Amino acid sequence: MIGKTMSVDEVITEVMKDKPFYETSGGGMTISGGEPLFQPDFSLALLKAAKAKGLDTAIETSGFGNPEILKKFIPLVDHFMYDIKETDDSRHRRVTGVPLEPIVSNLKMLNDLGVAVLVRFPLVPGVNAIPEHFEGIGKLAAQLDHAKGFEIMAYHRLGEGKLDRLGMGSSPIHAEAPENAEFNGWIDALAAQGVKVINERKK
Repeated sequence: MIGKTMSVDEVITEVMKDKPFYETSGGGMTISGGEPLFQPDFSLALLKAAKAKGLDTAIETSGFGNPEILKKFIPLVDHFMYDIKETDDSRHRRVTGVPLEPIVSNLKMLNDLGVAVLVRFPLVPGVNAIPEHFEGIGKLAAQLDHAKGFEIMAYHRLGEGKLDRLGMGSSPIHAEAPENAEFNGWIDALAAQGVKVINERKK
């Protein structure tokens, strides 16, 4: 196992070493996965400490969590990046192991509260890059009038080396990263559903 246990103060000390870069780039601190909602006490304490230092804050989340906990993040987070992996419950359960409804419900709650969320769609060739999912994305996006934008997250294999280091064997997903033409086809498929993604077409 690679990593170490750190306190909030220790993390903030590390983050603050790059503050001059944040000030020139417009960046800040992002809490990513695992899942921030599964470690709410630490995540919230870290966000409070970051805001006290004047840092811009963001979280990457699957949205699978207690809505009352999620509400506590709102005043502390400048940028929500929210991943929707499937739009059909049975397919979602098959690829993630959890139900879809709490995730969509939490996303709609943030939208109803006026939170500008960047909604991201991880797409895997042969798994969820299918017409039915694109149709579902179109229907969901039409209900999100406060969305900051929509983004395709194309599958890649960069994390597969971590599986060996963690003793977890090979990836359960046997797919290749999309070619440029396939990626551009996804942009077109979503556009046909009324979804304008922020991604640039690949050449």
